[in-house]
Amino acid sequence: QHLSIVVWSHARLCFVHKPFLTATATVAAKSAARFDTQGVGNIVWAYGVLGFDDGPLTDAMLVRAAVLMDNLTAQEICNVASGLFASNRLPEIRHFLGLAAPVLLQRRTMDSNGGCASNSAQWAEVANLARAAARAGGDFAAASQLSTHFRKVFMQPVMEGLSKILRTPESAVPEAMAALQRATDAIGATHLGELYTQEALAELGFCVCTAGEAAPPAWAAEARVRCAAESLEPRAVLTTDAILAHASWDVSFGAVAFTNPGKVFRAGWSGDVAQEVKEMLQPLRQHPKRDAHPERLALLELFDGLLRDRGGGPMSQTLSACAGSMELYVTQHPCVSCLAVLCQAQRRCPSVSIAVAFDSSWPQRPVGRRQ
Repeated sequence: QHLSIVVWSHARLCFVHKPFLTATATVAAKSAARFDTQGVGNIVWAYGVLGFDDGPLTDAMLVRAAVLMDNLTAQEICNVASGLFASNRLPEIRHFLGLAAPVLLQRRTMDSNGGCASNSAQWAEVANLARAAARAGGDFAAASQLSTHFRKVFMQPVMEGLSKILRTPESAVPEAMAALQRATDAIGATHLGELYTQEALAELGFCVCTAGEAAPPAWAAEARVRCAAESLEPRAVLTTDAILAHASWDVSFGAVAFTNPGKVFRAGWSGDVAQEVKEMLQPLRQHPKRDAHPERLALLELFDGLLRDRGGGPMSQTLSACAGSMELYVTQHPCVSCLAVLCQAQRRCPSVSIAVAFDSSWPQRPVGRRQ
């Protein structure tokens, strides 16, 4: 337990001390039978995050995880799977998820509304890791089982809510947001993970790419570089203040053009934006609060600029008459609340094309490990 806590602390600090990690791996592998469930999850996750792959340690901990499988929490299963994926241990993650999937599926609990009572974040992480492993090495039973459950319990209700926002009459957008709020409250969904978010955006009609793909669009590659230059100290667990967005747009309303060649947005409060503008891009009420996310701040700045120069007339009429394009890059996949904000923006500005790019959290986390 002490070994796993210290290594976990190193990982949280993104601090690589090779002699210590080597010595710890040797001792931990020999005493794997003494590790409890939390210790197994922590140490596999930590070595994966630090990019320090030790074969004997991983093998020993996977044997111990198999023994403890029925007692592993969803978070501990997620930690082991995340550590294996970060270490590029694809055969091991396929084997581990093959053992873990029946446990997760059997243990899932449903509340009175039919939604998952808890562990939605862990389900999103595990489902995305399984899908990534299937993409890399071919489909396998556990990936299909996890995908089927995740789609039915989590993704389907979210997509129904987002589609309603996008396609409902503008006057009914607040009720559509309320319906999505009720759905996410019931299932506890805060995000869909990297791969399912990419799928969701494409299904909703947005132009979407991942900035880390082999040949990303030039705007996404440039935005990634600019955000990296302004990023905070590397950390192993992402927080709101560590997520950046880069937005550019070229939007016109009649003869009035509103152009932004590119700006980095950090999470914060939009104090200069009129309240009536904020109400047009409502976040979901979730913990932690979602109204300060950088994606929303970028869209608020765009809307505020368009509406300040509109002259007279209803705001909705001005926005619906706008045309042009916006390009939005985020250093992490958008959460469900930010997807809802994007859908509200697209619904209110149907002639403004919105392209979205984001990075995968694992290859980018942590950036610049300290030696």
